[in-house]
Amino acid sequence: MKIYHFMSRLRFTDRKYAFKLMLTAFIGTHIPLIGLIVYLLADTGDTMSRSTCLLLILGLTLAGTAVTLWVLYGLVRPLKMAQRSLSKFLQHNTMPHLPEGYQDEIGILMRHINFIAAHMHTPDFETQQKIRANTAQIELLVNVINQKNTSPELAVYINDLQVSVNNQLEFTNGPVVKNA
Repeated sequence: MKIYHFMSRLRFTDRKYAFKLMLTAFIGTHIPLIGLIVYLLADTGDTMSRSTCLLLILGLTLAGTAVTLWVLYGLVRPLKMAQRSLSKFLQHNTMPHLPEGYQDEIGILMRHINFIAAHMHTPDFETQQKIRANTAQIELLVNVINQKNTSPELAVYINDLQVSVNNQLEFTNGPVVKNA
């Protein structure tokens, strides 16, 4: 998370996750070139053999690859944290505590995970879920009774029951059942 935090403080990478990845790739691919230039500028005047030049470039390329992979791993950490937090919430109802101060796509994702988990944890949401479940059971019973018996007196009661079910569904913002 430290690498992600550091790169989020840079002015041109603070709002775009892709810019963080592109900067990492750019620096990683230029480490051999920068290293060779520094070596040549610092050289005391001795001529460099081809094998020394080749070994220097190979070593710097490996170093650049290692640095790039290390930084990319650090940039993926917030995604892993978000995935783990969401899984813990869905499996064990453990509230996520993801950082919320970042402005790029990953920061927005973490903020939204926190918000959704907090919203789903509210008593109002849980009550609405219970009402929806009970309403679905009532709706099934109404449909079964309606199919088996068509007496006029029963039709009035079934209609009243369906109106009640519709009112409950409207309360919970669910889909409204059509009257028979």
